[in-house]
Amino acid sequence: MIADRKDFTATLAKRHGEANARILPMARILAGAAPIMDKLQRSEEWLRYCTYLQGMLDRFEQQKTVALQKLSDPFVTEDREVRKLRQDIFIADVTISTLKFSIELPAAILQGGDEASKFIADFEKKNEATGNAKS
Repeated sequence: MIADRKDFTATLAKRHGEANARILPMARILAGAAPIMDKLQRSEEWLRYCTYLQGMLDRFEQQKTVALQKLSDPFVTEDREVRKLRQDIFIADVTISTLKFSIELPAAILQGGDEASKFIADFEKKNEATGNAKS
């Protein structure tokens, strides 16, 4: 059997619809979390928490800078010391990334919630138009 473009397009549209249906529950959870994250970002407690995280982030950036300076020192030649400095740099990088993620998470959830709400509305509108409304 030879498939033509019409068959391929229909199969692709069906798969796309099924994938969207699988994503819908996660999108609803994200859309529900967005208002909570909006309130969180406006609270004094969150600002204080971010201040603590920012202080820790600054400390790890300083530690990374010191380790990089020591690593570039030509008198540091012992393998054990070089490996320790590289490990310190790696740990600082991972910690900095984690702290930035922690600080930015509510904003990302809020933005994702808007996108999820739009996705849900578009998905439900499309399914209502075709008469296949799924929840």
